[in-house]
Amino acid sequence: MELGGPIDRGSSAEPPRDRSFPRAAGDEHWDFFISYTTEDRQWAEWIAWQLEDAGYEILVQAWDFVPGSHWTRRMDDGLRRAARTIALFSRAYLRSVYGQQEWEAALRDDPRGLVRKLVPIRIENCHRPGILGGVVSFDLFELSPEDARERLLGQIAIVVRGRAKPTAEPAFPGTLTLPGSLPPATEPEFPGLRSTSNLPPSRRSTGETRVIAGRYRLGEPLRREGGNIVWRGEDEKVQRPVSIKEIRLPVDRRNRDVVLEHLLHGVRAHNRVHDGAVVSVFDFAAEANRYWIIFEMIDGNTLADIVRLDGPLTPAEVAAIGLTISDALHAIHSAGIIHRNLTPTSILVQRDGRVRLTDFGIASSDLSTTLTGTGELLGTPGYIAPERIRGSSGTPSSDLWELAATLYFAVEGQPAYEGAETYAILTATVEARRRLFCRAGPLGMVLSSILDASAENRSSLQEISRHLALIAK
Repeated sequence: MELGGPIDRGSSAEPPRDRSFPRAAGDEHWDFFISYTTEDRQWAEWIAWQLEDAGYEILVQAWDFVPGSHWTRRMDDGLRRAARTIALFSRAYLRSVYGQQEWEAALRDDPRGLVRKLVPIRIENCHRPGILGGVVSFDLFELSPEDARERLLGQIAIVVRGRAKPTAEPAFPGTLTLPGSLPPATEPEFPGLRSTSNLPPSRRSTGETRVIAGRYRLGEPLRREGGNIVWRGEDEKVQRPVSIKEIRLPVDRRNRDVVLEHLLHGVRAHNRVHDGAVVSVFDFAAEANRYWIIFEMIDGNTLADIVRLDGPLTPAEVAAIGLTISDALHAIHSAGIIHRNLTPTSILVQRDGRVRLTDFGIASSDLSTTLTGTGELLGTPGYIAPERIRGSSGTPSSDLWELAATLYFAVEGQPAYEGAETYAILTATVEARRRLFCRAGPLGMVLSSILDASAENRSSLQEISRHLALIAK
């Protein structure tokens, strides 16, 4: 359900303070915590500016997670100490593991919506699945900056008051009233009117298709892999179909450089592995501050999408997938490489049933210089081996643990480790507090021998492969 009707004009000059969330002595407190994905950062900053300018207290990662702060604890503070969570709904956000954890935490604290703990704002035209369809939201996309600001502040005032009755008598409906204009904005650029930019470059109104690096023609979008978009493409130089992954890097220059360094390292690692289950990478291209990986054409879906759309797989199906990925890991480890990013989105299942492994974006190698440490933990919570959370750079055994966590998701239909936010999931992983098996059957014993054991006591890759082969028959 969306709210897109008349705005409560004039109600946002002095925001009504919400007294249902008293401050604790010495504790930070915010009116709103803004939950968003990296690619929607511009929206988050624009909304935060408008609300702070109107007098609200805001916690937003782009501004408040500064050097020296602990980002997972700050995230936890935002979810616990902010009166409400604003969730910026986009297609990327609704596919995001982090986003899901954050809106679920808000909804869990207020399942009936009595205090409006979760405030969804749609920033693009996207479908809200499942339980989110019952939470009233409002839209900011395809509006002028002035109209978007007016709608934002008017609706937020309504959220705080808990009722949409206007503060002034409504205009007589027989009279046409034109909205008043607001002064020109000097705050961050408004990211609205994105209906055209949301379309693939090959579909924009110019009618032109885009060519990357002078040879790779961009076609239709195929799928998402994590926060990145994979496009169907063609290498015009050798006339072969390819997949083109558009890499979304952080806005912050320092983090951007670190992630780009890891990305290039992963591409080089890919090219040292020769195995039929490992996706071949052909090229890396940079153009106009956008980055692209060109790899072999894969017509299929990620394991994450398959489970999300069709439900959990059978133990035999999951064992067969695990067996193929085990062989791929053997080839990777033999080349002196550790994958370090094995998740349900890094496993692709082609339409012909072949299983492929990709996404070496944060791979490490014992054959190259160690990358400069930044204190950041790269990976997806719930699929990061506990020793890596504790500070280890990872070993082949860490990849095996991540494979087991991925296979758990495939057979059970949910991650092995539960938590309302990132820090809680990481803590559950380190403390070995995983969910019980319900559907795994004989596969459960195999996975538990990895997930529940310390790195040095885990079963070997060869042992796991033998057990998976028996279950897959």
